[in-house]
Amino acid sequence: MTKMGMPWLEEKYNRFDGTTIDVEVTGVPFTFGGNPAIQTIFRDISDRKQIEERLKRLALYDELTGLPNRSLFYDRVRQLLELAKRNHYILALLYIDLDRFKQVNDTLGTRWEICCSRKYQEGSVRPSGRRIPSRG
Repeated sequence: MTKMGMPWLEEKYNRFDGTTIDVEVTGVPFTFGGNPAIQTIFRDISDRKQIEERLKRLALYDELTGLPNRSLFYDRVRQLLELAKRNHYILALLYIDLDRFKQVNDTLGTRWEICCSRKYQEGSVRPSGRRIPSRG
């Protein structure tokens, strides 16, 4: 048993109305009628979980465009390098640097970023991590 009053676990539970909520389950030992017992407490932590998910999203994706940011890129590259090393895969990374990108971005502004984001989301632009077949 865990320490008194410490959460045992976090789970998802279905309510009678069919909605799902995040719940923290805690047990507190006590004596009832001279016998040992445990009081189980269920606490709705849905708001906290939503905030945690939002913070994770803000940490890994650009808020305006919804595109992955540098932190997510580095994390995925690290994972791929580890996978390649572990399984003796050959890994290639194509890096494209746009000259005067700041000038383009300053001139066209956020509308251009949103347009690129939409193209990415529509699938017109390949997201990173997908394998592009080689020809030849």
